[in-house]
Amino acid sequence: MTRSPWQRRLLSALLAASVVAAGLPGESWAQARPDLELTYGGLLPDKLRLVKFTVKNVGTAPSSATNKVGVITSEPEPTPSFQGLDLPPLKPGESKDVFYTLAADCNGHVVQALVNDPLDLNTANNAVEDKQGLLGRTGRHVA
Repeated sequence: MTRSPWQRRLLSALLAASVVAAGLPGESWAQARPDLELTYGGLLPDKLRLVKFTVKNVGTAPSSATNKVGVITSEPEPTPSFQGLDLPPLKPGESKDVFYTLAADCNGHVVQALVNDPLDLNTANNAVEDKQGLLGRTGRHVA
């Protein structure tokens, strides 16, 4: 079926208006989302092999039920030592500590961690890298 130029323009205008309306905030279009924030908590004082990370849901919806925190030792050799740490669903404002066990007492280990929820649109706060040093005094975040 052939459309006249005014019908094509009208159809284009309606399509454009629906696209714009879909992007506007409103109760029917707005979606609550989890936002998982991963932070480095350091070595436990009495255990030179146990590294603590904290995951907090700073979003507006509960996180997914199938999340894990992936942690890997990238230095020193032998590497990698990967562990997938279970993470329960977190309600908005709720946090959970997870613990990663080093293969040996901390001695300059570099540990990287990542948490990922498919509904989390803010991935800038989902990864951490910590360069322990002998006494675990320093940490730095990477995106």
